[in-house]
Amino acid sequence: MSVNQFFRFARDVASWKLIEDEENFIFGGHGTVVQIDESVVTKRKYKKGRVVKEKWVLGMYDTSRQRGLVMHVPKRDAATLIPIIQEHVLPRTEIWTDKWAAYRRLSRLRYVHKYILVHSLIRVPKHETPSNRR
Repeated sequence: MSVNQFFRFARDVASWKLIEDEENFIFGGHGTVVQIDESVVTKRKYKKGRVVKEKWVLGMYDTSRQRGLVMHVPKRDAATLIPIIQEHVLPRTEIWTDKWAAYRRLSRLRYVHKYILVHSLIRVPKHETPSNRR
């Protein structure tokens, strides 16, 4: 067995053990915060190179247990994301998301839904230094 084969085997065993314990993938509960966000992981930079299909991932992070989960999702619409959230996040959990439309129904589904600040919307004043004062 080569070193490469050994590490591949070890990775497979570790993955199997993690997947076997379903409690590792249930987050939240009353009084806990779970942060959720989706992101694209494949795209062309500067519209150069071959055309690559975008791939979306959904990430969840339980701030109390300091555990998270990232999974591939085919779409980032409510019909796709909400059932995944319901499968992995317990009711009455405080969920923090951005203002993506797919998350709007969370407060009607027995979650405490809060929005986080979207940094692209914040205007930060330029720092004044002696060189740019008049």
